[in-house]
Amino acid sequence: MLKIAAAFALLLVGSFAEAQQWRELYEPRMFDGMPVRVMKPIDFDPSERYPVIVSLHGAGGKGTDNHKQLKDWNRQLAESQRRKDFPCYVVAPQAAELWDADDLKNTKALIMQLPSVDMNRIYLMGHSMGGHGTYIFIQLDPNYFAAAAPSAGSGLKRTENFIDPMKIKNVPIWAFHGDRDPVCPIEKDEKVFDEIKRLGGNMKLTIWKGDNHGVSSKMIIGSDNGVTHFSSERCDKSADFMTWMFSQSLVESNSGASSSTEWSKHIVVSETTSMINSAVCNDFDKDGSIDILSSYDGRVVLLKGPDWTPHTVHVFDEGRSRNEPRTSCIHSCLMDVDQDGDLDFCGSNNTVFWLESPQDPFGNNEWKYRSVDDEILGTHCLITGDVNLDGSLDLIANSGRPEGTTEIPNSLTWLEIPRNPRIATSWFRHVFADRDAPGGSHYTGIADINQDGRPDICCAAKGGEGFPGGEWFAWWEQPSNAADRWTKHVLSANQPGATNIHPVYVDQDQNIDFIATRGHGQGVLWFRGPDFKALEIDSDIRGPHCLATVDLDGDGDIDAATCGQDVDGAAVWYENSGDGQFTKHHIGANQGAYDIRASDMDGDGDLDLLIAGHVSRNIVWYENPVEPQ
Repeated sequence: MLKIAAAFALLLVGSFAEAQQWRELYEPRMFDGMPVRVMKPIDFDPSERYPVIVSLHGAGGKGTDNHKQLKDWNRQLAESQRRKDFPCYVVAPQAAELWDADDLKNTKALIMQLPSVDMNRIYLMGHSMGGHGTYIFIQLDPNYFAAAAPSAGSGLKRTENFIDPMKIKNVPIWAFHGDRDPVCPIEKDEKVFDEIKRLGGNMKLTIWKGDNHGVSSKMIIGSDNGVTHFSSERCDKSADFMTWMFSQSLVESNSGASSSTEWSKHIVVSETTSMINSAVCNDFDKDGSIDILSSYDGRVVLLKGPDWTPHTVHVFDEGRSRNEPRTSCIHSCLMDVDQDGDLDFCGSNNTVFWLESPQDPFGNNEWKYRSVDDEILGTHCLITGDVNLDGSLDLIANSGRPEGTTEIPNSLTWLEIPRNPRIATSWFRHVFADRDAPGGSHYTGIADINQDGRPDICCAAKGGEGFPGGEWFAWWEQPSNAADRWTKHVLSANQPGATNIHPVYVDQDQNIDFIATRGHGQGVLWFRGPDFKALEIDSDIRGPHCLATVDLDGDGDIDAATCGQDVDGAAVWYENSGDGQFTKHHIGANQGAYDIRASDMDGDGDLDLLIAGHVSRNIVWYENPVEPQ
């Protein structure tokens, strides 16, 4: 009898040990103070690109032991056949309290360090507190996750409403809930589903009939007592959870559009030591290939297309101006300053300057440096336009620094080319908004806004801490004499992070409109003329610091494109229906940007997008796949 008991005990121990072996597949790590377990894809191949499933535990997993966060769905994901059918990373962080923005930040930073990740297919799932965290994460960054699966995640009875359906309506969501859940009432999830359904969003809700709170094991494998509801025709009707999840991609799903075309990303400069804030392009040597001119690592660099061989055309050093230069320009543009038939480079680097393009732009000689204006400071934008209608382009530049730093604080200027710019030490400065543009002015635009035959100029100021008087979009009306003070018209004075504004015809009603971004906040909007009513295009996108307004799909109306400024920024374009209704399309993920330009980079007849990567410290261009209409 004792032998039988001993044998049975050994069998139990062996079975328990075998049952726990799956935990060893999850490698324990500590990332910036966050305990986390990571399971690599089975038969890992560095040449492949793998999705990532982020797994958020419930309250029972809270702590710092880096053990309790592994739950039943983690065991299911570790099963050998499932790993072969759906190869991916599984990232299981551990939180000491409720999931929050710091947890998301750390998780995203960890994913960035994993090799061979498909950044268009980052998935999220969790139960109870983890389901709550799933809703939190996709609201904090709706453009990061390709799909989300919250189980019993709508909060406790006492939890205040925390889910904004408008923010997450375009994220493919498959939610799960027991209809007798006494902990997290199903009514809250049903309310979210009903609102997303009203908005035409992309949400599935599976209700487990007769079940209470403990339903986490059913997400992946399913159950016969589940009834699934669909918010719209946008929902993927697949009944298998893993098949549904792995079918979702940012290329298609997070755009809110049906377009399945993918923009190919081409890397021009992969990594620099300094930030890259601006890049412009032109066929400088007229060989049929576009070249790129940018500044980084203390120099201005001409990149010869199509292989992007770098040629240094200027080195930033002291002594050329009374202001010490930084390692890169904050903004730049091209302009034929000396009227010799080729485009010269104008840049802002504590001094507004221009570099004369020589006869052989790729020769060994530096481009000749000359100052434009070293008194205006904080010049975040340089654009060109014939302001005084004399037949010659002028340079429009802001002087955004505050009182006490420059004699021309909080102002906007236009700079007139002198008769002989090659020997002039400065240009003729006209301050048309004298101390009338406070709060961290950013980018400008030029057009005849009031249709009186004279070009007007618009601008935006971000505001916030250290920048009083900002948070506005406005335009200045040119008087009969362009050298006089202009009249300011405020479009909106409550726009935190206001950055970019372009005067364009959005709805083709013969009235000028504006498309604008809150690049130091979030959101893209447009102002409909002639009364300039503010209309949101995308209230969710974070940090859209740059803006391009061009016809990207060849249908004859103006579309818009932007990209978030941080390393996890989303590049998107907004398709204009012709009457001011915009459809959002995803271009790329995890790309920072301070500057975006539309140009035919590959000579195929459509407009591609060139991006200066700012904190991503790169230069890239996205190839336009949209078939002209």
